[in-house]
Amino acid sequence: MISTMRYEKNDGIPNFGNSFLVNLFDRMVDEGIDKIVFRDRLDMSADRWVWLFVSGYARLFLACHHSRVDAIAWLTKIEHKSCHIHFCIYDSARGKNSFELGKAVCRDIFNSGINCITAFVPVDNEKMLHYSEKVGFKNIGIFPDYYYIAKQKITIDAHAIYLPKGV
Repeated sequence: MISTMRYEKNDGIPNFGNSFLVNLFDRMVDEGIDKIVFRDRLDMSADRWVWLFVSGYARLFLACHHSRVDAIAWLTKIEHKSCHIHFCIYDSARGKNSFELGKAVCRDIFNSGINCITAFVPVDNEKMLHYSEKVGFKNIGIFPDYYYIAKQKITIDAHAIYLPKGV
């Protein structure tokens, strides 16, 4: 059974503690996913990751299968009723029900008041582009030199994708 949860605060009290957020980050590092989702961010750390959500800069959504967190999505650039999504599928979900997890997260995002989800996928991350299209995202086209990878001092083009509510 797939379920979703959100990081939320009620009267200033978060429903997940900082240690839970750090565990999500550490799991990305342990599985090597951080090198993919944060490769354009030299400054990403567990402390900065926690800050994203505690400060309200980003909104976190979790997708669970049998109570185990298998995928996470965090939203940035939330304006009007649109947002930019970042997505991570943990090893426990790859090749299994990952598409259903992605669709469940997107439904929860739409239920939170968002009408359009956007993202940029590096052109060399064909797996994520394929995954996004299976979840329902449409490819608008390629933005040249979208990502700057400071560590390598290179730029990478990115596919611009979007998913409108109701699709």
